[in-house]
Amino acid sequence: MNICAILLAVVASLGVGLAEDCHVAPIFREDCGWIGITPEKCESRGCCYDSSITGGAKWCFKKAKSECEVLPKYRNECGYSNITKEICERRECCFNSNARGENVKWCFKISEEVLNECHVAPIYREECGWIGISETECENKSCCYDSSIQEPDVKWCFKTAIRECEVLPNYRMECGWEGITKEACETKGCCWNSNTSGGAKWCFKKKSA
Repeated sequence: MNICAILLAVVASLGVGLAEDCHVAPIFREDCGWIGITPEKCESRGCCYDSSITGGAKWCFKKAKSECEVLPKYRNECGYSNITKEICERRECCFNSNARGENVKWCFKISEEVLNECHVAPIYREECGWIGISETECENKSCCYDSSIQEPDVKWCFKTAIRECEVLPNYRMECGWEGITKEACETKGCCWNSNTSGGAKWCFKKKSA
């Protein structure tokens, strides 16, 4: 085993908490570089680098700002149409232009509802319905409904949060084997998330406390 592999194994064994300030879901990432920036150049700017998620996710981004990690459905307006990031932040508000959808607020205050069990970033959502399911039908299944993010592959009807399983691909520790099923994975007391591709582990250990 080479030194890089050893270091990765050590990092994994210490759990997600080691780099919590870089454990940022794609929808909350704020750009900190440019297309083609190297990990070394990104980190020299005091930023985070994670190329484990494809499909338009920012790979070089600023460290976590948890007070601004609010999904569109839970945002309270703090600006006006076409407000700039600079003006928004001078008002001591949060700015996030990553999400697209009708009436999505980019400049917003923190919502009191932000920590509820239905505040789940798209990458962590587990399907709980079908295409075209209504909000009433979804909630009758004791699931969450959020149609505020109108982008391809974003689930609108999904299961409530399992916080210990909200682990990004770059931080996952293997908990199964190639070809393991969701049922077998969860029987082992592990987490399952098949939302990402590119070699990401779908069956992995729960996040450390």
